[in-house]
Amino acid sequence: MKIVIMGGSGRVGANLVDLLSKKGVTVSAASRRTGVDAVTGAGLDAALAGADIVVDELNSPSFEDEAALRFFETATSNLLAAEAAAGVGQHIALRPCRGGRAPPGLARRLERPQGGAQTMLCEGRATRNSAPPPGAFNTVMAPP
Repeated sequence: MKIVIMGGSGRVGANLVDLLSKKGVTVSAASRRTGVDAVTGAGLDAALAGADIVVDELNSPSFEDEAALRFFETATSNLLAAEAAAGVGQHIALRPCRGGRAPPGLARRLERPQGGAQTMLCEGRATRNSAPPPGAFNTVMAPP
């Protein structure tokens, strides 16, 4: 089994790569630092070749609402298309949350989503509209 960690050079991604490697899992880190860019699509096909699972630990370089939304819409769409072409069977998105509870005012923010709430919504739309079968996508929320 091969697992690709998108965002594998970041703090969380690098720790995940290290942990899985120590468990004997075939794992690779994919990030802009390793020549893989989910926004432009550069390097995605090669990085995902032979992968069974992709863990999406990508993060927007900008926290400005419009820029972050564009980043996640584009990166998620490109990543899911490349996963479908490579025959990846499982997509796991890791996302931070505070203490395992929904942030204050989440319901209000979902009416007019911004920042992280926009991210979850655009990822949800992208995964619903993608080719892999239902159940192939999971979002894991964990404290940062």
